[in-house]
Amino acid sequence: MTSTESITPIVSAVLSSDFLLAAKDGFLQSQSARTVAWVLGLLVVMGTAWGASAISGSIRRKERAKQSSKKSKPKDVFDEICSAHGLSPEEKRQLLGGAAVLDLVSPALLFVDSGLLNQLATSDREDAGEFRKLADRLFPPDAAPSEADLADLTETPTVV
Repeated sequence: MTSTESITPIVSAVLSSDFLLAAKDGFLQSQSARTVAWVLGLLVVMGTAWGASAISGSIRRKERAKQSSKKSKPKDVFDEICSAHGLSPEEKRQLLGGAAVLDLVSPALLFVDSGLLNQLATSDREDAGEFRKLADRLFPPDAAPSEADLADLTETPTVV
């Protein structure tokens, strides 16, 4: 006889309705036994709710972590723009230093507003000449403005 064959009659006896009814009638006759049964039942329900809450919270945290890792960070955008312009690591360090001096939210703003680089190029800093070279390289003085820039310049601002 295998171990599962020897357990089968015991399990079927425990799960039979006669056994459960006999246990119910004998066990829950006193008030204290009923109270204990209610408390145990509530503990099981609360434990199940707590476990489900913990699992769903863990799943939500993992999803949020995945979403936040997909968002571009200002430093990532800066690195992409530097690569697109073919800047050397020294030029990148110089721009990062300039962004720190200007207290910019993102160093990538140096690529958007030529006035920021011009500020650094005309400052009393010892590396102002290097910033002038970068400004001329990134924003050539003889370059014609794009159609979008011209449209921005000719638009009249609307006052709300």
